[in-house]
Amino acid sequence: MLYSLTEVEASNLGIMLRETLCLLGSWRYDKSTYETEAMAKRGFQINKAAISYSDYSKVFDSWQVTLGEVAGGCMGADEYIHVRASLTCLSR
Repeated sequence: MLYSLTEVEASNLGIMLRETLCLLGSWRYDKSTYETEAMAKRGFQINKAAISYSDYSKVFDSWQVTLGEVAGGCMGADEYIHVRASLTCLSR
């Protein structure tokens, strides 16, 4: 996805990712916050049963790994614009 972004689009994506990951990260690193804020949301339920904190932590960690791999792949690209889009996204 980062390969096809302009600099402005990469900046906007970076802002969106930062805001989203800040909220999701607050749930990942504080079990009581997760239990009070996230477990009640419908998006955190499978078959009307809430996703456990440990399962959520595993999923969040896999998202972090995937984002790191994508950013790393862009940084190693031969095209200047791919590296610039990655840096722009990460700096926001």
